[in-house]
Amino acid sequence: LLARAACLLGRRDVAYSMENRAAVSHPAYPALSLIRGMLALGDGNVASAFEGFGAAARMDVSHEEAYLGLARATEIQMNPAAAFDLYYWAFIVAPHCREAARGLQRLADNLDQQQKARRVLEEVLYFREDDRDLRYLLIDLLIQLGETRKALEHAERAMVLFGADPGLVSAACALRRQIGPLSISPAAQADGSSVSLCMIVKDEAKSLPRCLASLKPIVDEIIVCDTGSIDATRDIAEAFGARIVDHLWTGDFSAARNCSLAAAHGAWLLIMDADEIVSPLDYDAFRSLVQGGGNQMTAYTIMTRNYTNKLVEKWQEHDGRYPAEEAGRGWMPSDKVRLFPNSSEIRFENTIHEMVEPSLERAGIPCPPTDAIVVHHYGYLDDDRQEAKKTL
Repeated sequence: LLARAACLLGRRDVAYSMENRAAVSHPAYPALSLIRGMLALGDGNVASAFEGFGAAARMDVSHEEAYLGLARATEIQMNPAAAFDLYYWAFIVAPHCREAARGLQRLADNLDQQQKARRVLEEVLYFREDDRDLRYLLIDLLIQLGETRKALEHAERAMVLFGADPGLVSAACALRRQIGPLSISPAAQADGSSVSLCMIVKDEAKSLPRCLASLKPIVDEIIVCDTGSIDATRDIAEAFGARIVDHLWTGDFSAARNCSLAAAHGAWLLIMDADEIVSPLDYDAFRSLVQGGGNQMTAYTIMTRNYTNKLVEKWQEHDGRYPAEEAGRGWMPSDKVRLFPNSSEIRFENTIHEMVEPSLERAGIPCPPTDAIVVHHYGYLDDDRQEAKKTL
């Protein structure tokens, strides 16, 4: 260990001294051969480096550092194809190894190598989903392969997992512009099952990726009405395939809501906020609700679980029905009409506490409750967000 540390610090005298002492007490130890390879590589003696790293690999075929050393030496010899294979084996035996993953991505310069690197990166990410570096390397590799949609899928997932950093958002927007925003298929439009997600937002960069990622699988179109964001909200919405409409904020929530409704083309309109999601556990039930046209003269009242850390009126403890979505100490229920037919007769009313129920009543459209889905709301867990809302 001292010899390795000295190598990294460039203390060649100390490294050689420690290597000599280690050779006396542990002559057959794989790490000794590894140190000899490191020292030889530092001295520019590639042949001796191969001998040291090779001996270490033969003594321990799962020693990723031996493969890494061989890969470095092979790169020096200007043999990128062989170096790629060595980085591959280093990554196979040590999927956590960043240098091996970067070597794979860097040296994959033909289709076979790129596909090989892609497969192994995808396999590792299946088990290490929250590995930021590996996901970014995979995104770059997919872009090289021309797999725009797949690269964008991983970029969207990265925004959910790691936050929307500027470089990632910029790359995702560039990918989305090659594909275009989400659009309603002719089949969904014809059978009356198409759904437009309608939202109003302002400075929701923190919450929006998770929200949109949860809703994309069940909607055909995303309409985001922006009321003056100064953060990355608009870019994030664009990256997820939304069509963005601008609305000058006047303090009238209904006016902003109705702006989003007017831009929608789906047979059904789903109303959500950026700090809300729908669980994958409810996707099938939601699709059944809107499929085949259904009764287009019905709106649906949907329960919201408002997660909180406070013991408030109607508070309920977690029941385990949504293990991945439950948050805080518990939740309080509330109901509102969120899903209704796309009709010019149905619009929100009231400057604040906006509602569509009055227009539904005038149109003679019922709005029964449905347990097909539950909306999960996290806004009450963010005290800063609640304070900011008071200034609107």
